[in-house]
Amino acid sequence: MVPKTILSLYYINDRIGFVSVFRNYFEERGYQVLAASTGMEGIRLLKSTDVRVDAVVLDYEAPEMSV
Repeated sequence: MVPKTILSLYYINDRIGFVSVFRNYFEERGYQVLAASTGMEGIRLLKSTDVRVDAVVLDYEAPEMSV
């Protein structure tokens, strides 16, 4: 039997409510979710984790990261 692959999603959004909804929705469907509330926190977490991230979803208008 082939083990089911668990996909990892990385979500970055400064709106905490969005993070909570995203995390709940995808974790209920078997995904592993890493989340950050700021762009800088997201970069630090991504650099420090050993988890293979399959997809990144981010708020492109994050306050400290937008130009």
